[in-house]
Amino acid sequence: MLKRLGIEDNLQFALTLCILTVIVVTTLGNSGGAPWAFFTYRTALLLLAVLSIAGCRRAGERISSFFLGAAGLLLALMVISVLRIQGSHFEGLYLWYKYVLFACAFLGLAKYSRYRSPIWKGFLLGAITAVGLVYVLQDLITKKYPVAGFSPNNTDYFGTFLLIGLAVALAAAVFGQDLRWRAAAGVSGALTLFGIFKTTSRGATLAAAVMIVILAIRGRNRIARPVWLMLGLLFLVAAIVSSPYLIQKFTDRGEHDPYNYARIEIWRGALPIIAHNPIFGVGFGQYFHISKRYTLPIDGAVARYLKRAQMAHSEYLQHVAEQGIPAALILFSLLGYLIYLVWKRAGNAWPEQRIFHEAALLTAAGVGLHAAVDNCWTIPVTASALIVLSMADPLPLAKKESWRTWTAREVALAAVLLGAAYVVSTLIPGMGLYYNDMGHQAYDRNDYAKAEQYHLKAIRIAPDNPLFLDNLGMVYLQASIDRKNPALLVPAHTYLARAISACPQSLEPHIHMETLLLRSLSGDPARDSALYREIIQVDSEMLTIDPYVPFPRKNLAGAYYNLGDSAEAFKQVQLAIHYEPNYVPGYLQLASWYADSGNVVANRQYTAAATTIVEKYRNFKPTEIYEAILLGRPTLPGDTR
Repeated sequence: MLKRLGIEDNLQFALTLCILTVIVVTTLGNSGGAPWAFFTYRTALLLLAVLSIAGCRRAGERISSFFLGAAGLLLALMVISVLRIQGSHFEGLYLWYKYVLFACAFLGLAKYSRYRSPIWKGFLLGAITAVGLVYVLQDLITKKYPVAGFSPNNTDYFGTFLLIGLAVALAAAVFGQDLRWRAAAGVSGALTLFGIFKTTSRGATLAAAVMIVILAIRGRNRIARPVWLMLGLLFLVAAIVSSPYLIQKFTDRGEHDPYNYARIEIWRGALPIIAHNPIFGVGFGQYFHISKRYTLPIDGAVARYLKRAQMAHSEYLQHVAEQGIPAALILFSLLGYLIYLVWKRAGNAWPEQRIFHEAALLTAAGVGLHAAVDNCWTIPVTASALIVLSMADPLPLAKKESWRTWTAREVALAAVLLGAAYVVSTLIPGMGLYYNDMGHQAYDRNDYAKAEQYHLKAIRIAPDNPLFLDNLGMVYLQASIDRKNPALLVPAHTYLARAISACPQSLEPHIHMETLLLRSLSGDPARDSALYREIIQVDSEMLTIDPYVPFPRKNLAGAYYNLGDSAEAFKQVQLAIHYEPNYVPGYLQLASWYADSGNVVANRQYTAAATTIVEKYRNFKPTEIYEAILLGRPTLPGDTR
């Protein structure tokens, strides 16, 4: 059975298991983010790298020293970018190790697979298409729309993953040798394309169209032009018939969704971030935090700042912003050079190997094009795309002059270094994430004692992780509210303050600290003066991170007002209204303060403005808490905004 799959020995069998594990597990557990999935796929990547290197140690070629040097320089620039992050480096190093593991696994597998059987390669690439189809059929059978597969929160991610399966199927259908397999690949490609339409992803649909055009050009000697024209017509008809909402998204210019065509504004928002940090960037994972101060408003909606991009909606802009221009240019140059080598070698490849070159080129075209308009290089996409590319002989190689035999001491040292790398890249962050996840589950069950235990364990593993610190602070805060125990506000304050210190640019710990301080107010101006000053400090820091959300600005104004600085209080509420003109509580707050000062005219003016907004949106049904608070509608019990 193994021979029929092209598996020739135990090492190749182990490699096959590792590759299949990476393909499948990265699509599970929130796209590989669940602790067990994190452990599994990172362990498989490390094993994949080690086994691949062991399997090709006798090969007559080595990877170009210049290429490896450029890759090493890239990783060095990336880690410098991480170390420059203010506060904790946990998140940045977490992402950096991901790149290192993927790079090592890819280089090893690409070198190992160069002379392997096309049957084995075809089996692995077929598995990628099969995994995508399983998700598509599952959603179609259960009548889920849009089809989201493993990414229910963002169908674009699943659409990008399907592009890889589509590339494999199309390449096999056009360049395959066996008619039966070509027919099967054609059916798989049609189903995968249908799945892409059903995701309603505009970017993935356009990328699929470009892939088909590229395939038609490269396969013009394999299939006649009239057939391609007919397939193009079927593509258009299928898109229109199968997904009317997709067509609506293409034709909508803001009539149904004002955010539908905000991409250009989002890209414009990325440019100042790049301009302010051109050399080393803001660091891995920091765009999410930094981008809030560069958010542009979306007019034509109840809330101008409801939807925050928090990503560049372009992998290229995001990488430039987070890594800096030099590192991003090296990264894109290395990837581009590998794709160039695949394209160059495709014309001279043996007929049975041509499929893998074409699949790699189509994958690069589809995933690369979609990446221009979205952040779609998720863990499943990265894993499967690199596996497809590794099968296409992409590496720059040089002749190996001699083989070197490792001594027992060198083998032992390498094993120790690998073990250490596994501990810092996988074991430590994985254990922290595991206990943090267990704490979340206990918190959701209102079992605050267990939640406290698990979060404390996570913090012992990663003492400076702002997420773990913030989560424990929230456990104490919620327990204080539910148990009516003010004493628990003290440890809540301690851990939230540590979270803010660990990640000063993160908004969430500031929001939670503001909530804690507002709940700590007693109503006695003399006793509360210190709390008001701390509220001013926390809200000022919060508004440095995100100047546009009106709720903390109103709370900041309230603190100033209670400390006697009414001029600053009025200024802050007026600024909140300037950013969000439909902020009803802001108008009412000003009306109240003007009434206190005896200004009847201003009181009536702001009361009338609030009434006008309420009447205008009387029949509007908020779909977000943000909108409800903005319009002064009832919200969740205990909401302080």
